[in-house]
Amino acid sequence: MGHKFDPSKLQKLDDPGRLELFDPQKTLREFGLRKGMRVLDVGTGAGFYLPYLSEAVGPEGRVYAIDIEPLAVEYASNKVRSLGLSNVEV
Repeated sequence: MGHKFDPSKLQKLDDPGRLELFDPQKTLREFGLRKGMRVLDVGTGAGFYLPYLSEAVGPEGRVYAIDIEPLAVEYASNKVRSLGLSNVEV
Protein backbone atom coordinates (compact mmCIF):
# COMPACT_ATOMS: atom_id res chain seq x y z
CA MET A 1 0.00 0.00 0.00
CA GLY A 2 1.19 3.51 -0.77
CA HIS A 3 2.14 6.21 1.67
CA LYS A 4 -0.78 8.00 3.34
CA PHE A 5 -0.41 11.62 4.38
CA ASP A 6 -0.73 12.44 8.08
CA PRO A 7 -3.87 14.63 8.28
CA SER A 8 -2.55 16.43 11.36
CA LYS A 9 -0.13 18.20 8.98
CA LEU A 10 -2.77 19.56 6.58
CA GLN A 11 -2.09 23.17 7.54
CA LYS A 12 1.53 22.77 6.42
CA LEU A 13 0.24 22.01 2.92
CA ASP A 14 -1.65 25.30 2.95
CA ASP A 15 1.22 27.40 4.30
CA PRO A 16 1.68 30.64 2.31
CA GLY A 17 5.43 30.11 2.72
CA ARG A 18 5.15 27.55 -0.08
CA LEU A 19 4.76 30.51 -2.44
CA GLU A 20 8.42 31.32 -1.80
CA LEU A 21 9.37 27.92 -3.24
CA PHE A 22 7.34 28.02 -6.43
CA ASP A 23 4.71 30.00 -8.31
CA PRO A 24 1.44 28.01 -8.58
CA GLN A 25 0.15 30.26 -11.37
CA LYS A 26 3.26 29.60 -13.46
CA THR A 27 2.95 25.87 -12.84
CA LEU A 28 -0.67 25.88 -13.97
CA ARG A 29 0.16 27.95 -17.07
CA GLU A 30 2.63 25.24 -18.03
CA PHE A 31 -0.25 22.74 -17.88
CA GLY A 32 -2.03 24.78 -20.54
CA LEU A 33 -5.18 25.44 -18.53
CA ARG A 34 -7.66 27.75 -20.23
CA LYS A 35 -10.92 29.47 -19.37
CA GLY A 36 -13.90 27.14 -19.55
CA MET A 37 -11.95 23.92 -18.92
CA ARG A 38 -12.94 21.25 -16.43
CA VAL A 39 -10.14 20.17 -14.10
CA LEU A 40 -9.77 17.32 -11.60
CA ASP A 41 -7.44 17.87 -8.63
CA VAL A 42 -6.64 14.34 -7.40
CA GLY A 43 -5.20 14.25 -3.89
CA THR A 44 -6.14 17.86 -3.23
CA GLY A 45 -4.98 17.70 0.40
CA ALA A 46 -5.51 21.14 1.92
CA GLY A 47 -6.65 22.52 -1.43
CA PHE A 48 -3.54 24.66 -1.91
CA TYR A 49 -4.03 24.83 -5.69
CA LEU A 50 -7.81 25.31 -5.65
CA PRO A 51 -7.89 29.14 -5.75
CA TYR A 52 -5.37 29.12 -8.61
CA LEU A 53 -7.24 26.41 -10.50
CA SER A 54 -10.50 28.29 -9.99
CA GLU A 55 -8.98 31.46 -11.43
CA ALA A 56 -7.34 29.60 -14.33
CA VAL A 57 -10.58 28.03 -15.59
CA GLY A 58 -12.73 31.07 -14.80
CA PRO A 59 -16.44 31.21 -14.02
CA GLU A 60 -17.35 29.12 -17.08
CA GLY A 61 -14.95 26.35 -16.02
CA ARG A 62 -15.22 23.83 -13.22
CA VAL A 63 -12.75 22.37 -10.72
CA TYR A 64 -13.41 19.03 -9.04
CA ALA A 65 -11.21 18.14 -6.06
CA ILE A 66 -10.95 14.73 -4.40
CA ASP A 67 -8.87 13.20 -1.64
CA ILE A 68 -8.84 9.81 0.08
CA GLU A 69 -8.49 11.44 3.52
CA PRO A 70 -11.84 12.63 4.96
CA LEU A 71 -10.16 15.35 7.04
CA ALA A 72 -8.52 16.72 3.89
CA VAL A 73 -11.89 16.80 2.13
CA GLU A 74 -13.37 18.70 5.07
CA TYR A 75 -10.42 21.13 5.19
CA ALA A 76 -10.53 21.80 1.43
CA SER A 77 -14.33 22.17 1.51
CA ASN A 78 -14.07 24.78 4.24
CA LYS A 79 -11.42 26.63 2.25
CA VAL A 80 -13.60 26.65 -0.87
CA ARG A 81 -16.55 28.01 1.12
CA SER A 82 -14.49 30.67 2.91
CA LEU A 83 -12.97 31.89 -0.37
CA GLY A 84 -16.29 31.77 -2.23
CA LEU A 85 -14.94 29.58 -5.03
CA SER A 86 -18.25 28.96 -6.75
CA ASN A 87 -16.75 26.92 -9.60
CA VAL A 88 -15.02 24.42 -7.27
CA GLU A 89 -16.58 21.22 -5.93
CA VAL A 90 -14.82 19.08 -3.31
